[in-house]
Amino acid sequence: MAFFVTLSIITMAACQSPEEGKETAAPTSESASPTETGSPTAPFTPEHAYDAPGPYTVGTYDTTAPGSTGETLRLQVWYPSTEVGEAALYEELWPGTAYTGVAGACEAPRPVIVFSHGNAGVRWQSAEIVEHIVSHGYVVVAPDHPNNSVFDHNFTVFDETLVRRPADVADAFDALVALSEDPTDATSGCVDLSAGYAVAGHSFGGYTAYAAGGATVNDPDGGGALDLSDPRVWAVLTWAPWDAFGAITTGTSAIEVPVMCLSGLLDATTPWGQVTALYDALEVEPRYLGQLPTAGHYSFSPVACATGGVGDGCGDGFIDLERVTVLVATSSLAFLESIVTDPGAIEHRAEASDDLVWQD
Repeated sequence: MAFFVTLSIITMAACQSPEEGKETAAPTSESASPTETGSPTAPFTPEHAYDAPGPYTVGTYDTTAPGSTGETLRLQVWYPSTEVGEAALYEELWPGTAYTGVAGACEAPRPVIVFSHGNAGVRWQSAEIVEHIVSHGYVVVAPDHPNNSVFDHNFTVFDETLVRRPADVADAFDALVALSEDPTDATSGCVDLSAGYAVAGHSFGGYTAYAAGGATVNDPDGGGALDLSDPRVWAVLTWAPWDAFGAITTGTSAIEVPVMCLSGLLDATTPWGQVTALYDALEVEPRYLGQLPTAGHYSFSPVACATGGVGDGCGDGFIDLERVTVLVATSSLAFLESIVTDPGAIEHRAEASDDLVWQD
């Protein structure tokens, strides 16, 4: 689960629970509703193919916001745009396809995703996947989890971090809502508080997504189960999810929103058996499980490999990283659109192949 020692080297070289009573309406999108776009005799066809970049350019910026637990959260925000600006360089280290300083395309509210990074990771670690999804009209916000990012990882407070991470996700959404209410912000008009959000995460972020989405967590202080969920979550996406040393076992059975899980058979950090144990406990429908037979743990966060990582998704014997990005982004987008736009969108997830085996 530990994120990338190599990123730390490059960095040095280069330089509470949601309030009760909140209600969640259906997510919003410019796309027509299912009754407008599909019927049993008219299969749904997306306006823009999910396996290609969408019709929007991508804007991004980073900012900070107070968290409900007393921590300050550093956030990365991505949003759809129609402009081209200066190319983003995350942390002045990692290039993306997004642009800075561009206006948002916010003529209507957009569906929102909160992304949670891995253990000792960083908010933009899966930027390639995020940028692809945002180009199709989504807004994404991602926090650096305090005491658990590549910049400040402190394993001595692991239990505290375990409990706080889902609150960081809820706080990130609240911060995004506040930002969007500022008419000068690029996201102004893009976010509808009542629509809630989907939550996605890699590794420890997968634990976080499950917990925020409704999974009960085994209390690290002993005795009982914790409900750390946010009722505003309308979908859960996990990539190579971790059980956080058994913090979640059968607790995923409590999730009541749609779930998609994607993971690699060659993952040495969160082995396939651990991933399927979390998935098999799910009772909700719909739920989807995709296995990438030649992917490892870091296949879902290419920065780990590009900065010198070897093994567990990096290097010879593993699937090409760009191929993983397309498979994961395409399938994740089809899953989200099946909730936001039309149930038939799920039929446009990445097709089964030698690189991806659907097991749902």
